[in-house]
Amino acid sequence: MAATTPSQLTALGARKLNANDFRSELVGKTLDEAGASGWTWTIHGNGTSNSSADDGSWETSSVWEMSGDQYCRQTGNNPRKCSDVYELGGIYRFTEKPEELAGWAVVVQ
Repeated sequence: MAATTPSQLTALGARKLNANDFRSELVGKTLDEAGASGWTWTIHGNGTSNSSADDGSWETSSVWEMSGDQYCRQTGNNPRKCSDVYELGGIYRFTEKPEELAGWAVVVQ
């Protein structure tokens, strides 16, 4: 997906998830990196998440919550980070900054 901003992505037909969409579509599901086999991620309903490299080289855990319609997470002592989440054709993209999409995307396994 060539879009690098939320406005480019929505121009392609993406929808922005609200908190209910996020919970029903992503929480409790195993997510895989889209277009590559690099890592998997599970966002648990208890407010924690785990991700790990497919080759076993790393694993990380975080805590998360919804703040309005934004997905907010914190790993260890790192600052809390919040993202808007967009879906287009079964591919989910998260914002890194308000007008910048993350360089990765996920699909539900």
